[in-house]
Amino acid sequence: MAESDQKGEQLLAEARKKINSPKGLLGSLFGSSGKAEEAVELFERAANSFKMAKQWNKAGKAFCEAAQLENRNGSRHNEATKYVDAANCFRKTDPGEAVKCLMKAVEVYTDMGRFTMAAKHHQTIAEICETELVDLEKALQHYERAADYFKGEESKSQAAKCMLKVASFAAHLENYKRAIDIYESVATQNLENSLLKYSAKEYFFRAGICHLCIDPVNAQLAVTKYEEMFPAFQDSREAKLLKILIQHVEDNNEDEFSEAVKEYDSVSRLDNWYTTLLLRVKKNISDEGDLKSHRSPFTSDVLDDLVNVLLDGTVFEIVQSLSEIQAETEKLLFRERLELQNTLREEATSGLVTDRREMEIRHRDELRRFDMKAVTQLDQLVMDQQVMLQRSGLPLFHVTTKAEDLKVLMNALAKGFFFSFILQKAFDNDEPGLMYHYLSVVADVSHSPKVNASGLYFSVNSSYTPSYKGFFNKTLPLFAPRAFRADDYNDPIRIERISTLNTIEADDLGAIPQGHQSMNYTSDHYRINEWYRKWLPDIVKRQDTKTTYHVKIRYANNTNETFTWHGPPGADEVPGPVQWSRPYFDCGRSNKWIFGASVPVVDIIPRHTQFRHIEFPTYVAVSVLEMDYERIDINQCPLGEGNQGPNFVAGTAKCEETTTECEPIHGYGFRRGGYQCRCKPGFRLPNVVHRPFLGDIVERATEQEFRDQFKCLPIGFKAQVPTDWTYMEPWLRLKYMSQHEVDPRHYPISNSTENISPYAKDVEAQERSFRPPHALRNESLSTFDYVARLIEFYAKVNPENCKSSLFREEDLIMRGDARFGAEEQFENEAKQALRLAHFLSSFLQIVDSQERFAELRLADKPLTVDQIMGEALSIVLGNTRVRGAGVFWDLNAFPNHTLFAPYAYSKEAFGRKFNIDDLARINDTDKVYLNKPFFRELKSRWATNLEELEKFYVKIKIRSNSTGTYKRRYERYPVWFRAPNISHGWWSAPYFDCDGFHNAWVLTYAAPFFGLDSIREAIVFKGVVSVTMELKDLDVNQCSDNFYVENAFKNSHKCDRNSYCVPILGRGFDVGGYQCSCMQGYEYPYDNGITFFDGQLVEAEFMNLVLDKKTRYDLLKCRLASGCVLYPSLLLISCLVCLARFLALRW
Repeated sequence: MAESDQKGEQLLAEARKKINSPKGLLGSLFGSSGKAEEAVELFERAANSFKMAKQWNKAGKAFCEAAQLENRNGSRHNEATKYVDAANCFRKTDPGEAVKCLMKAVEVYTDMGRFTMAAKHHQTIAEICETELVDLEKALQHYERAADYFKGEESKSQAAKCMLKVASFAAHLENYKRAIDIYESVATQNLENSLLKYSAKEYFFRAGICHLCIDPVNAQLAVTKYEEMFPAFQDSREAKLLKILIQHVEDNNEDEFSEAVKEYDSVSRLDNWYTTLLLRVKKNISDEGDLKSHRSPFTSDVLDDLVNVLLDGTVFEIVQSLSEIQAETEKLLFRERLELQNTLREEATSGLVTDRREMEIRHRDELRRFDMKAVTQLDQLVMDQQVMLQRSGLPLFHVTTKAEDLKVLMNALAKGFFFSFILQKAFDNDEPGLMYHYLSVVADVSHSPKVNASGLYFSVNSSYTPSYKGFFNKTLPLFAPRAFRADDYNDPIRIERISTLNTIEADDLGAIPQGHQSMNYTSDHYRINEWYRKWLPDIVKRQDTKTTYHVKIRYANNTNETFTWHGPPGADEVPGPVQWSRPYFDCGRSNKWIFGASVPVVDIIPRHTQFRHIEFPTYVAVSVLEMDYERIDINQCPLGEGNQGPNFVAGTAKCEETTTECEPIHGYGFRRGGYQCRCKPGFRLPNVVHRPFLGDIVERATEQEFRDQFKCLPIGFKAQVPTDWTYMEPWLRLKYMSQHEVDPRHYPISNSTENISPYAKDVEAQERSFRPPHALRNESLSTFDYVARLIEFYAKVNPENCKSSLFREEDLIMRGDARFGAEEQFENEAKQALRLAHFLSSFLQIVDSQERFAELRLADKPLTVDQIMGEALSIVLGNTRVRGAGVFWDLNAFPNHTLFAPYAYSKEAFGRKFNIDDLARINDTDKVYLNKPFFRELKSRWATNLEELEKFYVKIKIRSNSTGTYKRRYERYPVWFRAPNISHGWWSAPYFDCDGFHNAWVLTYAAPFFGLDSIREAIVFKGVVSVTMELKDLDVNQCSDNFYVENAFKNSHKCDRNSYCVPILGRGFDVGGYQCSCMQGYEYPYDNGITFFDGQLVEAEFMNLVLDKKTRYDLLKCRLASGCVLYPSLLLISCLVCLARFLALRW
C-alpha cells in the first residue's frame, strides 16, 4: 500500500513537471499537444496508484488535474470522463466533492449536446444526495433535471422513473400537490399504453394517499375521478382500501383505520413510503379528535330554533346566529393555537434539546398541520351552514350566479376579469343585460381581423339577467352569446361582391329547441365543447380555491372603498388562466378549421348576502376566443428550448444536420417551409450566399440540389476570445470615433481609469448633461452624443428629482421619435383599448334604454359606474405590461355625470392589489383630463368629419323567451355601428409621469369612442380609452434605416463595416439591443459557441475606447472568409523550415 502511494506521488510530480517544462523551437511552432497527452497519462497512472493504495482523495484530485488538462487540450469528452472518475473516487470519502465533480461533468456533456449522459449523471447526484448526504430537497431537484433531459431526448421511460422519484420525495417533504400531479400524469400516460395501463392503479393509489394526507373530501373526489378514467381501478384492492380509509378518517375512527391498513398489509406488503404517509394520516385523526370535540354541530334543536326565527320573518337573525357560531369556533381555534405555541416555546427553552435543528423542523410541521386542520374545520363549518340554510328554506340562498368569457388573447383575459368583478360588485338589477353580453363578444371580433369568433358559455342555471321581468327567479337555464365573423361577399348591400370582414353574426347557443339536445353545449353529444369541460361544472365548494384580488376605489366625491373579489387564476400562476382546445372544423357556421382558448369566470354563491363567511367562489361560465387554425405558424424545428412540445411536426425540417441548425420564421401559417437553416457555430455560409437558407426554398429543392447547395463551410484557424485589454493607439482611436461621429474634443486622451461621466468635465458641463438632449437647442449633437445623452437622462430622472428646479415641464417629455417601434411592440396593449372603444361605440349607438319590447323582455339599462370601472380595471388585470387604463368621457357624455374618468392602475406586475381613481375629482384647470393632450387631440380630430370610421354590420339572433324555446331575429336586423381602427388612435411621446400614479417613464395610446347625440340621429365623439405602458418595456432599434424613418436611435449601432446590425428583442430601453452578424464573404473568427458579436459587449468596448480606457473593440470584427481552406500541415511546415535554413547557409 505504501509503495503504491509513493509511486503515485512520483508520477504526480513527473506529470506536473511535464506541464511546466519550457517549450522548444518545434514546440512553439507545432504546439505542445504531445507533452499534454503524456501528462494526462501520467496523471491517470498516478490516480490508479492512489486507488490501489486506497488514497481516494488523492486519486480524485489527480483525476481532476487530468480533466483540467484535457480541457486545455480541447478534448471535452475525455475531460468529462476524468471528472466522472474523480467523482467515483471522492464518493468513497467525500460525497460533497463527488457531487461537485459530477456537476462539472454534466456541464461538459450539456455543452456537447449529450443530454442523455448529463441526465444519467444527474441521477447519480440525486442518489448521492438521497443515500449519503440525506438531502431530499437537492435529490428532488436533480431527479427533476434528469427527467427534463430524458424528455428532451425522448427517453420517456427513464423520464417517468425520475419523475416518480420526484413525487416520492415531494410527498415525504409534505408537498402533496406536487406529488399528486406527477402520479396522475404518469398514470394517464400509462393508460394510453396497452402494456402499461394496469400499472396505473399503483400510481392512482399513491395519489389517493397523498390526497388523504390533505383532505378526505378531496380524496373522495379523486377516487371518483380515477374510477372514471380507469374503470378497472374500481374493483381493485387499492381503490377499496382508499374508500375504507376515507370513511374511517371522516368518522374519526383511529382503530378501524389501523385494522384496515394491517389487513391490507398482510396480503400486499406496504413499503416505507406507504407506511410513513399512512402514519401521518393516522396522527391527523388523533389530533383532529380534540378539535372536533369542541365544534358546534348543527343539532336538531339549533335547526328548530333557526326555523322558528325564519317563520317570524326575521331573516337577519338567522344569519346573525350562524355568524356567532362561526365567530365562537374561530376564537376557540385561536386559543388552541396559542396554547400549542406556548407548549412548543417551553420545550425550546427547557435546555433539554440535543438537536435544535430537528426540533425547529418538528415544531414547524406541527404548526403547519394544526393550521391545515383549522382551515378544513372552518370550511366544513361553512358547508354545514349552507346545508342548514337550504334545509330551512331560506329565500335568496340558492345558486343564481353569472359569468363572462376569457380568451387566449389579452383582451379575452381582461374580459373574464371584468365579468368576475361586475358579478360580485354590482347588485342584481345593475348587472349587464342581454345586449351588453352580445355586444361584448361582438367587440372581441370587430376590433381585430385575426379573431374568428368569441363566445361566453354559462353553466346550467348559472346565468342571471335583469333583461326579463320577474321577481323570484331570473335565472336562464342556459345562456351562451357567441359572435363570429361572416363572409359577406354575397350580401345584398355588397354590390362589389367583395368580402369586407366587417359583418358579424351573433346568436344565443343557449336557446335550444325541444328535441335538439345535440345542440346543448353542456352535453357530451356536443363534440366540440372541449373548452367547456376544462372548467365546468365546478364541483369544489370551498372558499380557498379561487384567486383573490383587491381593488381600492376613489370616487369623484373623494369617498373611498376597498373591494375584495375572486377572479380567474393570475398570469403568474401554474397552471395559468388559459386552457387551449384542440382544432375542429366549424361546420355550418364559418366552415373553416378553428381552434380556441378558454378562461373561467368566477362568481360567489350565495349571492349578495354581505356575509362572506357563508359564501364561496365558483366557476359559473367559460369565455372562449377562437382563431383561424390556418393562420397559426407550425414549428418544424427539432424539439429543444423554445420548442419543448408536444409538437407533431417537430423534426420535419430539411436542414442539413451536421453544418446547419433550424430556426423558425413567423408568418408562414399552417404550411411547410416556415423556417431557415442557419450555420452552426464553427461554420459559415458560402461566399455566394448572403443570408441563411430559407426553408421554403429547401423544401422545394431536388435531391441533388439539397445535397450540393444547402451546406455551410467549416471555419478554419478559429481563435480564442481575447482576454487581455490594452489602450488603443491614438490614431486608431480617432479613426473609430470619426466613423461613429464622436467629437474627440469632448473626450481627450487621458489613459485614466476613473469612471467619470462622458459629459461632466466641469460644473457647467455637468448641469448641461443633466438636461435632456432635446432641451439643448443651441448645441448641434451627433447621433452618438444624442443617444448617449438621452439614455443617461432616462436613467437619471427619478421620482425624487423630477420635481426639482432642474427640469421644466417640457423637459420631461422626449421627442416623438424616441418611441419608434411602439406601434408594433405594444400592438396587443393598444388593441385592448381599441376593443373597449369598439364595445362602448356599439353599445352607445345600438342600445336604447327607452325601448319597449313585447312579452317580458326589457331593454338594457344605461352604462353604470361599476361597469365602466370594471372594464378599465380588467385591461390592467389582463395584461401585465399595461400599468394603467382609463375611460375618459366628454362633458355630459356619461349618464348623470358632468365628468367621469375612471383610471385603473397597478403599482407592481403580477400583483393582486389594484387601484381605481376617478379623475373627475380634479378641479385644477391645468390638470383636468379635458385639457390633456391625448383627449384634446382626439376630440379636435373627430369633432366633425367621421367618414373615416369603419362601419360594422351585426346580425343578432336572440331567444324567443326567457327559457330559450327557439331563436329569432332581433327587432332591428341587421344593426350597424361605426368605430375606429387602430390607426385612428393617438400615441404619446415618452414622458415621465412625475408625481402621478406611476412615477416612471411611460407612454400612452388612446382610442376614441362614439355614440349618438341626444336625439339619436348623428354620431358624435363621446370620449377616449387610454392604456399606459412603461418605457422600459420598449426595445430600441439602433440598426441602420432610411433617412425618412423617425427613429432617434437609428444608425447608432457600433458594428464594424464588415458586419451588419440585427435587432434583438427583450433588451428594453437601453443601448446594445442588437447583434453584429458577419456580412457575405466574411466569417466569425472566434471559437466560443456563437456566430455573432453581442451588441451590449460592442457598446461597452466602444465606450471604453471613447473614454480612452483599455479596450478590445478593434478585435470585435469579422474577417475575410478564407481560413476554411487553409489547414496546418506538419510536412509542409518542416519543408519550409528546411528550405529557410538551406537558403540561410547558402547566403
